Amino acid sequence: MAAFMALSGAAQGYASVEDSLRLAGCDYVYRPAMQKLTPAPKGYKALAIEHYGRHGARYCWQGNLYSGIRDVFRRGDSLDVLTPAGKTFLAQFEELYPEIRYHENELSRKGWEQQGQIAEVMYRSFPEIFKGRQAVRANCSNYPRCLMSMSAFCLSLSDCSPELDITAHCGRNWYPGVIPQSEDNPFARDIKFAELGYDMDARGARKIYYGHEAILGRLFTDPEAVVKGDGQIDLIEDLFYFASGMQSLDTDKNFAWIFTHDERYRIWEIDNYSNFARWRGRYLYLPILEDIIAMGDEHIAEGRRGADLRFGHDTCLIPLLMLMDVNGCGRRPDTWQEIKDVFQDWNIPMGGNIQIIIYCPKRGEAAREGAAAVRGGTSAASRGGEAVLFKLLLNGEEAALPSLEAVSGPYYRWSDLKAMAAELQKHVR
Repeated sequence: MAAFMALSGAAQGYASVEDSLRLAGCDYVYRPAMQKLTPAPKGYKALAIEHYGRHGARYCWQGNLYSGIRDVFRRGDSLDVLTPAGKTFLAQFEELYPEIRYHENELSRKGWEQQGQIAEVMYRSFPEIFKGRQAVRANCSNYPRCLMSMSAFCLSLSDCSPELDITAHCGRNWYPGVIPQSEDNPFARDIKFAELGYDMDARGARKIYYGHEAILGRLFTDPEAVVKGDGQIDLIEDLFYFASGMQSLDTDKNFAWIFTHDERYRIWEIDNYSNFARWRGRYLYLPILEDIIAMGDEHIAEGRRGADLRFGHDTCLIPLLMLMDVNGCGRRPDTWQEIKDVFQDWNIPMGGNIQIIIYCPKRGEAAREGAAAVRGGTSAASRGGEAVLFKLLLNGEEAALPSLEAVSGPYYRWSDLKAMAAELQKHVR
């Protein structure tokens, strides 16, 4: 456990977490905005968008989180072991409770608006892709929050351009492209899970690393009277997720005050480790990449503009980013303490998404001049011998793919992405 204690001093110095909202990790709420993007290489134009997005902001996903916290604090009140801070927490919680009860797993109003805003930014960033009666195909996982996210996104695109031909689906036939790990996926394939290789007992580490005695001591004069043993660790995490989830709701209440910045950082770091552990099963999500490539190939072969949208979960987007090594997050650090330098789960926030923008050569002399700089190697994705390119946006910002050789800035060969997927297929059965 010495490594846990030694890291506490480093927490305050990690500049990337100065924005305290990001310490919510995957509960951080993405705020869509127009970005300044690198122009396409000369002679190229945007053809299509292949998208995978996490659902928008939501209420908690744990079925008994709200009621469980309420029961603990009411029990503390009945036993007269609440501190003044604990009484303040309970009063604020009771005031909020009627607005959150019975809403577990549901998309919030902010989540609905968020998806609409992402769609509008996509449309405004690439108007040439949506001009005219272009086809937009949308699929989602079978969870209501994903259905609602897809609906909000498609309605917003339709408002931007009523001419668009938008179709939306939800069902097992589309599982490979949106939620391949689902137990009822009829197309499921086997993989061998990798080992992280770290000597780290996450459950045991929490007990020392969280400093739960200090946190609960602010709220209860006798924490053991209301929650016993390891249940106190679970309560700390429940309180952390509850406080983090306030970003997704229509409230100005802030429950993060029960933690110090250092305590929040410590809890986030373990949560970040737990999310990074999805690296072990990243090959299970190859079908999403294969679906992206298959639909992209259709656009290229037909010269057809449009977009393909997929709405799923952080549990899919995290390993997909690792699979593609987006911004280097697919690398396994030598020690678990270094994970925070390679992977930060706030990059997979509520509404987090990737957009793969496919670029094809224009016709004419300018196209030949511009494409000359990107020819080379064998390309299975080309038009007239000229390489098809793509770039990837993560949450609206241009991302790097260190496993591929860039052609120019954030632009890569489509054929190289296909070669990557083909190489990854050896890990699935």
